[in-house]
Amino acid sequence: MRNCSEFKFKVALLGAEESYKSAFREQVASGSLSNHNKDIIGVTISGLKLEGTPIADGRVANLYISLWDLECSDRFSMFRTSYYRGSEAIIVILDENTLDQAEYYYEEVLRHSPSLSLAIVILHDGTEIENLRSDLHSLPFNQFEQVHARRSQEIISWVVDKFRQKLQDNRRRDNFAFFFLPRDALIQDPTLVPHYLDYACPVENFDELNPQKRINFMPVSRLLDKFNIIVRNESAFVANKFGTFEVSLRDSSVLFTPRQCIDCMSKCTMREYICIIASTKGFSTQSEFSQAELIVLAKVLALQDEALPEHVLKQIGRVTKCLSN
Repeated sequence: MRNCSEFKFKVALLGAEESYKSAFREQVASGSLSNHNKDIIGVTISGLKLEGTPIADGRVANLYISLWDLECSDRFSMFRTSYYRGSEAIIVILDENTLDQAEYYYEEVLRHSPSLSLAIVILHDGTEIENLRSDLHSLPFNQFEQVHARRSQEIISWVVDKFRQKLQDNRRRDNFAFFFLPRDALIQDPTLVPHYLDYACPVENFDELNPQKRINFMPVSRLLDKFNIIVRNESAFVANKFGTFEVSLRDSSVLFTPRQCIDCMSKCTMREYICIIASTKGFSTQSEFSQAELIVLAKVLALQDEALPEHVLKQIGRVTKCLSN
C-alpha cells in the first residue's frame, strides 16, 4: 500500500428485508445505481466519500467507500459470497423477527471472509431491547461488542475506525459488533409492512485451484516453524534478493517491499500486493491441509527459494521501479 492521501475499500450490505437495506444505503451513501440492478444481477452499488479523515501517523486521507447492497434471496445465493469477497467490512441488518438469522450470517461470513469487520444491526422499537440482548447471550457471539446507536452513520463510523486501526497496526484482524438501532431512525414510513426473506444458504462455488476461504492457521504455522520461516502477527515473512514478502496466513495475500526501500529514508516507500496464483492442484494426506492451506505453503516456499513464475516476476519488476530517482 503506497503512502498516499486516498484509500478505497468495499463494504457489503446483507439482511433479510430489502427495504431496510435500501433505507440504510440511502441514509449513509449517495450516487446509487438503480435498485433494478438487484433484480437482474443481485447487487446495487452506492458510493460514500469521507474527506480529511485522520489515519495512521497523524496523516489525513480521503476515504472512498463502495457500498454493495446484495440481494439475499435464494435466487442469488450462488453469487452472494462472490460479491462480498474482498470487502473490508460486512453489515447485516436484522430485527426481532429475523434475529435467528444472525447466527447463520455470522457463520457464513466467518467461513468465506479471511478477515473483516462484521457489524450486525438489530432494529428495535425500544420496548423489547433487553429481550433481544438476552437472546444474543445464548448464541456464539461472546466476542461481539454491543453498541446502542442512534443513527445509521454510527455504523459507518465504526467501520472506518476499524479500517484506520488496521492501517496503524499494519495487521489484519477480525472485529465484531452488534448495533441496536431504533427502527424509526432508519424507517420513516410507519405504514411499511416488512417482507422478510428466509435465510438462503450460499452455494459453494470456490475456485478449486485458488479457493477464497479462511486458512487453518495453527497447522500451517507449525509447519512453517519447522522450515525456520518467521511467523509474526499471523503472517509469514520471507526475505530474498528482491526484498521482503509478507504472506498472510489468513487469506494468503502477499505484500511486497522492494529491497531498495527497506533502508531508504525517502517517504515514497513502495509496498504493494503481489498476485500469485496456482496453475495446478496440490494434495495432502493430512486432513488439516486443504487446497487453501497448500496454496499459502506453496507461496511461502516459492518465495524462499526464489522459484517464481513469470507473472510474479513482472509484478515485482513494476513495483521495484524507484520513484526517488
